[in-house]
Amino acid sequence: MNSVIIGVTGKIGSGKTTLISMFEKADFFVINCDVFARTMIDNSHEILDKLKLKFGNIIFDKENKLDRKKLREIVFNNKKELQNLNSITHPFLFLELKKFLLYCKNIKQNIVFEAAVMFEAKLHKLADNVLWVESDLENILKRVSLRDNEKINTLKNIYKNQVNYQDYAQYIDFRIFNNSNIEDFKKDVNNIIKKLKI
Repeated sequence: MNSVIIGVTGKIGSGKTTLISMFEKADFFVINCDVFARTMIDNSHEILDKLKLKFGNIIFDKENKLDRKKLREIVFNNKKELQNLNSITHPFLFLELKKFLLYCKNIKQNIVFEAAVMFEAKLHKLADNVLWVESDLENILKRVSLRDNEKINTLKNIYKNQVNYQDYAQYIDFRIFNNSNIEDFKKDVNNIIKKLKI
């Protein structure tokens, strides 16, 4: 039986974590692309050198480790610098994830990977199917503020700056709504898992 590679994305607080945990229970290997990219970048002298060349020594601490807080400060609200960062990290993430997914395919392992930059980094091209998890802003604000103690205005700004379904609908195979109760959401997710594992 061939393995299945599923990409999951959606706005903050939409229910991606719950969905991912259900795939994990269905024997899918889970990849969080934020963690994956962080690990790969920290172990790549080539990428670290490119970042140093582009942004300077200021983004490295006294032990010559990447200071992500400093880097965030540089790219936050600076579109050009964010594009500079993405031009370095996105192609690297794509290639490293592609290699790892190929290995998983060879050992017949089903995979689900979650990525906030699914479309910006073209990671959707690596998935057999892409799932978009969606929720109303009101529900998102309730979930995330309880979970992360974030301020409402901060959450609204994050939500506003994230990609919308309409922008990438052509690449999305399943659109899952998470606006009712958790049992209905889980039922919808389980139905999709059954379809994808056939």
